[in-house]
Amino acid sequence: MNCLNRDQIQAYIDGEIDPETRKQWEEHITSCSKCQATCQEARDEIKLLHETLAPLGDYPENIPQPAIPGRRHRIIKKRQLNLLWKVAALVILMLGIMVIISRNAAKKRLYTNIEKTTRELIEDQDLNEMWQKNQNIIIITNKKGEVIRSEIF
Repeated sequence: MNCLNRDQIQAYIDGEIDPETRKQWEEHITSCSKCQATCQEARDEIKLLHETLAPLGDYPENIPQPAIPGRRHRIIKKRQLNLLWKVAALVILMLGIMVIISRNAAKKRLYTNIEKTTRELIEDQDLNEMWQKNQNIIIITNKKGEVIRSEIF
């Protein structure tokens, strides 16, 4: 078994582990000097903490309990939660609409630039003649819709 880390040793001292694991860790701690030292350090720290807090006195006998929320409080919280969900849904819907609009605008710019470039390329040429010669137009654009290269071949 590997040595225990500080958190595992603290869980062992505090009794926060199941009995089977506790038995395995006890066997390891008794056989490992490093884990024994770490365990003793943790116990010394707990002892020091208790000694430091002892002069402050005991805890008050009657600690006031928090008021149990009534039906009205629960209804208000439920309404606030429902409102929060509605606002979140509205924000998500608005973001979705904005994305769609921006994509459509980008496509529109792209097609406008392509149409403009196409008109410029075939300005002086006859389309029937281009078709008979089997000529094609190639237009390369970037993501913003700006024409990078265009030609007829």
